[in-house]
Amino acid sequence: MKPNLEKFDIQDFNIKQSFVKEDLDYSIAENYAITLRHLENLSQQCFWIFDYHLNNFYYISSNTNFFSKKEIDLVKKNGYDYFIKHTHPNDILYLLNIHKSAWYFLQNLDKNQSITDFKVSYIIQILNTSSKYITVNQQVKFLETDKQGNVWLSLGYFEEVSKNMSYSPYIKNVESGKKTNLIKTSVSKHSFEAPKLTKRELKLLTYLSENFTQKEIAERLFISIETLKGHRKNLYRKLHASDKNEAIKNAYYLGLIN
Repeated sequence: MKPNLEKFDIQDFNIKQSFVKEDLDYSIAENYAITLRHLENLSQQCFWIFDYHLNNFYYISSNTNFFSKKEIDLVKKNGYDYFIKHTHPNDILYLLNIHKSAWYFLQNLDKNQSITDFKVSYIIQILNTSSKYITVNQQVKFLETDKQGNVWLSLGYFEEVSKNMSYSPYIKNVESGKKTNLIKTSVSKHSFEAPKLTKRELKLLTYLSENFTQKEIAERLFISIETLKGHRKNLYRKLHASDKNEAIKNAYYLGLIN
């Protein structure tokens, strides 16, 4: 029985993983990397291995047409944040919510199902080396978990596709072939486009990022705390965030705050 994503509230879910470094055998990661180093000579797709313990790439293709040598260094330095910041503004919240839906699905599998049987697939727009947005198909296959069942390593790649190509993001059991949509069928991709915030919401966002208390923010906006709570709730809804930290993170990726 698979998790019911139709009833999943993206705003009430937080990703939680905790690793024991000594339990991780990095010779496994290196063996995957060796295979990809051979494979990248046969393809212009961008391949990578992501390490969720380090929250960064263990390996990423260096021969890709998507990044210059300088950009590859930035990707390795900044991790997956680099991809998010170079995603089209109207696709950023969409991408972040696909991630959360996938994690929810994986963390609620039946005990007889293996995380490593699944892959995620979706289409987004990213900047290329010519500073133009191109449409890419991105797929992520989960490779390894640790002793506690945390997702440790994944294999990912993306390739450029036609800008007219479109499908709902899904997670697929590669053994059975069954697919599950990662976004509710009742929700359109347009609902995740970069939100238009009012001047008051932008001020509220700034005060939240500067860690002012509720009372301090209410005083600065000349409103009651109850009115403030209403504005904050609406702000979180627009940013598809479950709490202050996520609202700040999403706003940061959208370029709304520094």
